[in-house]
Amino acid sequence: MIRRGTALADWTLDVPNLLVGAQWLLFSLELLSPLILRARSDRARVAVVGLLVGFHVVTYAGITIVFLPHVVAMLSMLPWERLRRESAAPVAPAYALPPAPLAGAPRPTHNLPTTATVGR
Repeated sequence: MIRRGTALADWTLDVPNLLVGAQWLLFSLELLSPLILRARSDRARVAVVGLLVGFHVVTYAGITIVFLPHVVAMLSMLPWERLRRESAAPVAPAYALPPAPLAGAPRPTHNLPTTATVGR
């Protein structure tokens, strides 16, 4: 805190018991973090990942240290497959056919050779 601290963390130097308690709380949280793999609901998984990523954000704001690969690994635990399923508008594939003509509209005429005349 003394060497790398920011203005957001300077006040904690005056409360040493807070730092000791936070250290033990963090240690317990780190020991329990593998339980995220056992989370059955997406809501529980999002809550735990949010808590852990929030811890890293607060750590960076307080002492400007972040272990970004760990944050990325935690974000991989989120149910990203649900984003595609819940998107509002379906995207047409690149090979989509043009829309059909309106009812009553004249049909386009194409002067394409038939298969019988090809190659003669």
